Amino acid sequence: MRYHFILFFILFAYAKSFTQIIDSKRQFNTKFRIALDSIERKLIVNKFGTDSSYLLYYTITNISKDTLTYITNSCFYYNHYSLKVEEIEFDLNPKGGCIFNETTSHLLPPGGFFKKTEFITAFNLHALTKGERNVTLLIPLIQDNEIQYRVDGRVFDENVEYLIFDNQAKIVETILNKRKRN
Repeated sequence: MRYHFILFFILFAYAKSFTQIIDSKRQFNTKFRIALDSIERKLIVNKFGTDSSYLLYYTITNISKDTLTYITNSCFYYNHYSLKVEEIEFDLNPKGGCIFNETTSHLLPPGGFFKKTEFITAFNLHALTKGERNVTLLIPLIQDNEIQYRVDGRVFDENVEYLIFDNQAKIVETILNKRKRN
């Protein structure tokens, strides 16, 4: 009987956390709109082998009637996002440390936007395949005051809510050949 109670408690906590994500979708999607332009796998071929890196290209638009500030980070560990492509989930930019984080404030008047290129890491990014895919991206935001929002995916922040993209996006691959030619 004790184990049934523990299982019930765990399931209840999971359902409650999922509800919080849905509630934040309603709040932040009335302030900002995110458009995921593409996810790129960049392969660099050189004489020693092949290196790969992954980039996220997106646009943030202020859809409110107020001028808002959207703050981004230079340290990619602060940009701990969740990504789901079709049925595969990716924990982007997992825990790590930075010696220095520089923030960038984007002052967005109503209808204003900015484009962002974000370096991403994850254990299983090699599973991405080229093409147009169903994608869900969750970006953790913290509201500092009525007009200022900052990206912060560190786990110790309790007031985090999510800006959510849930639509089709392109996954592309770029190959750069850096081998010397004779």
